[in-house]
Formats: sequence, C-alpha cells, structure tokens
Amino acid sequence: MKKILFAVLAVSIIITSCKANQEIKVVKKEKNKVLIFSKTNGWRHKSIPSGIAAIKKLGIENDFLVEATEDSL
Repeated sequence: MKKILFAVLAVSIIITSCKANQEIKVVKKEKNKVLIFSKTNGWRHKSIPSGIAAIKKLGIENDFLVEATEDSL
C-alpha cells in the first residue's frame, strides 16, 4: 500500500511541476518479438505443437509477442 501511495504522490508531483503549456509525452515501448519457424521435411516430431504452445504461454506471462509459422516465404 505504501508503494502505491508513493507512486501516486510522485506522479502528482511531476504533473503539478510541469508548466501548463508543456506537453507530457508518453513513449510507447514496442514489445519484444519471437518468431518460431517449425517447417520440416518428411518426419515431424510430435512435440513441436507442445513446444510452440509453451513458448506462446511464456510470451503471455513475460509480455513478449510470439508468432509461429511453417511458411518459408
């Protein structure tokens, strides 16, 4: 609770210390991205779908984007 109160107080101090004619810029950080390329020729290991699902779950939990493809073009 103290951390939240401190954060709110710090933000309010920063906002009130800005001049009225100044803009407050918000910088949007781009997420990290992971590409999973799983195309195979011939035999395909049965664990590939599970591996892709596990990496997608990690992406959700750790805030990065995951794209899986077998398209080599």
